[in-house]
Amino acid sequence: MAKTCMNQRKPKRGTLRLTKRAAQKKPVQRKPAAAGVKYTPDAQNTSASEPRYNRQTLDAVLLDMVDFTPKQLILKLRKMGFLPDVHHCMKCGSKTWKTADKACAPVLGGGEHEWRCTKKACRFKQHVLTQSPLFSAGRGPSSTPLRKQVVVLHGIAWNVKPHVIRAQTGLTANRIETVQASWRNLLKDFVIHVQRKLKAGGNGVIVEADEAVLRKESIDDSSVKWAGVVGVKARGQRQSLALVQTTATSKRRAAKGRAAPMKRPAAAAKKPAAVIRRPSAATRKPAGRLGWACPPPLDNETWGEVASNHFAKESILSTDGALAYKAVDVGEKAKIAVNHSSKNGGPYFTKETEVDGKGVVAGTQSLDSIWGHLKKKLVGINANKPQAIARALREGQWCHWIGVEDRFKAMGDVIKFCRDNKIFKA
Repeated sequence: MAKTCMNQRKPKRGTLRLTKRAAQKKPVQRKPAAAGVKYTPDAQNTSASEPRYNRQTLDAVLLDMVDFTPKQLILKLRKMGFLPDVHHCMKCGSKTWKTADKACAPVLGGGEHEWRCTKKACRFKQHVLTQSPLFSAGRGPSSTPLRKQVVVLHGIAWNVKPHVIRAQTGLTANRIETVQASWRNLLKDFVIHVQRKLKAGGNGVIVEADEAVLRKESIDDSSVKWAGVVGVKARGQRQSLALVQTTATSKRRAAKGRAAPMKRPAAAAKKPAAVIRRPSAATRKPAGRLGWACPPPLDNETWGEVASNHFAKESILSTDGALAYKAVDVGEKAKIAVNHSSKNGGPYFTKETEVDGKGVVAGTQSLDSIWGHLKKKLVGINANKPQAIARALREGQWCHWIGVEDRFKAMGDVIKFCRDNKIFKA
């Protein structure tokens, strides 16, 4: 008698079987868009779509740079802005083009990497990497070759995971984290410097304003600290994004059907071992009775300060239903808003309306997508560390500014800008 195949046996009664069914999509209620009304008008859409760099292209660019000789690599880094074109002595200040070749000359035996001033009163010796905030110069086994430093910076620019960089370079995790921290500190100062003169909108341009909570942390059993951000951005213009970091603290409230949050009892004085007793049910910390907390709403002073610094007048302001946007007059041409709450049939994320007889769409979709990227970048950062949050926040803001551009090239532009404007000390 032939044996029955395992796959052909009849399952026992009550056995669960996997069946393939067509995926059922929930119906989404959307209002039909009016003809000719776009969320981002064509007149203010300056962010042209470009093809993204794939992994093969990035590897090819990196391999070409690694195969350079030291002299070719230094010339390439100077051209991209990573290294300065040293033509003066850092100590005595001989920096004119005419006397540059006479003032500084290569050190004997040092090739083109080290320079020494020829003045008898100076004789200062400097390395070609001296005026760079990211590259390190050294000698002996503790020094890192320039090629490996380029690989590390290239990986940091494109958000390559640290263990992949370690496999490519053989460096320790501490060295990679040190370079990454130096880059984020420099980038934070660069973004804050550029944002000071940044104003979004003007002349009827639609500008979105919104606030979000990025991280939260419990301070004690009765209060919570919130790390948030207020953003302003003109639709279709990446470089107009301005972010202002905010912090707030709120008290916990009693959950529905439970008692009010209880504070931990004060530590009692130590007693002899024979008299120590276990805490009773009345003094023991109750499980699940801390209550809930919500972030405080945006206040008028914070929004007024953000708008005065980063919102251009005569712009169309698109917001949500927060009361601060309605209460403060920031010189806008018109105000359009959507209701994000569940009241009155909400939430609504877009709404068609008219301004001066022209159809426009109200909403904060452009900023809502940015909040999702920033929250992923800030995962694992404590809300009680504002500097760590600021470094990750400014890095995400810079990535949004450059869009699909070459990040390694943009990193060189940042270093050159900081050097020219003396944001860091060489």
